[in-house]
Amino acid sequence: MVHLATILTARKVYLWNWDLISNCESYLKLCFCEVNVITKQSLQVMWLFIALLLIACDKKHTIPEQLQNKQPDLIIDNAEFYLNSCQSLSGVFNDAGKITSRVIVTFPTRLMSYCSEERTQLSYDGTYLTVKLCRTAFAAGGCGLERYRSKDFQHWQEYIGITWVNNEQYEAWRQLGSSSTKADEINKVIP
Repeated sequence: MVHLATILTARKVYLWNWDLISNCESYLKLCFCEVNVITKQSLQVMWLFIALLLIACDKKHTIPEQLQNKQPDLIIDNAEFYLNSCQSLSGVFNDAGKITSRVIVTFPTRLMSYCSEERTQLSYDGTYLTVKLCRTAFAAGGCGLERYRSKDFQHWQEYIGITWVNNEQYEAWRQLGSSSTKADEINKVIP
């Protein structure tokens, strides 16, 4: 009997790892495009594989187990947001009954510090989703407040301080992960 793994090219053997299946349509195309030798037995195996793949892809997406018993920190329309301490922000999105979840942003780590949960906040003002983290360095008493924001949940900015332009005070923001000392965006502070 000809095995499907030998029919597919060597670089596509990872199909058998069900954990890596994320885009069912591309894998179905792969089943039809990557076959080198077609025999009656290989077609039977391929159709069985396609049936199993369709069943796996058709399953209802659910909320990840670690978020199921937790109350969302913020709800915006059909999206729920969960703040995972000072580590990351996760989102669960309901798009016409199709539920997907993902880590939206992972925050930079600070060595020798811990997160103060009670002072950590998640808010939305209609434009920006803003995360405020309170980290305290070991052997220090105060909270170092960090702020991050995003308009689209993909491109994140971090607050880098106050700047002055024509004797007016502005908040300075730069792209998260940037090492630039210059602000990418400034917003006037309204007293």
